[in-house]
Amino acid sequence: MIYLYWYLGIGAVVLILMVAYHKLTKQKDDNLPSDILADLRPERKKLWFRLLNDVLGPALVGTLIVPFWPVLVFLKVKELFFGEPARGAVDEPEFAVSRDDLQTQLSIQEIEQREMVFDPLGAAPNVPFGHLNTAWKQFCEGMEPHDGIWSFTAHWTSSWDRKDLRQGYAIVRGEEVGRHFVTIWKDVEEGAGTEAVSGAKTEGFSIPAWLRKQAD
Repeated sequence: MIYLYWYLGIGAVVLILMVAYHKLTKQKDDNLPSDILADLRPERKKLWFRLLNDVLGPALVGTLIVPFWPVLVFLKVKELFFGEPARGAVDEPEFAVSRDDLQTQLSIQEIEQREMVFDPLGAAPNVPFGHLNTAWKQFCEGMEPHDGIWSFTAHWTSSWDRKDLRQGYAIVRGEEVGRHFVTIWKDVEEGAGTEAVSGAKTEGFSIPAWLRKQAD
């Protein structure tokens, strides 16, 4: 029986040390869920709730954990030496234009003519691509003398099985398709009654659908 007492005693000490270590090393974050809930639920600031949440609850959990303190020590040592395990990170494939997606080769002048924005209300400047005219110019600055620009239409499926349609322009250098400039980005999931335009960006530039429609 004396060995059991020693075993549980060591477990209690280990638990106290680990809790103290966590308190000393964790970063203060004012946007933690507990802080947000405290603002939304006034009863969380009452004494009875704080005793239950901060004292009785942790004490009960600690009592259940103490018998398994060797596992805690193993996990902590593993974390210190090998770092925290990845939390479900997913390697999202990066969108790229293939040669099969290419449609028509166009000159910069032809593209700027077809993408000219005319906004009678003055919400967007009357220049090619409207507000994203600067981004378009930066895209063209990366071209070399023998490069060409092709329009493209691509169907893309993300690692989450989310399907979308992307259209725009890509720089073609020899047999290689380089950077792209996205003008349309639509969700094409089955059963979706409306078009949702993503605001995320890949290595190219994204243009909202409303701006593209004005250009048309």
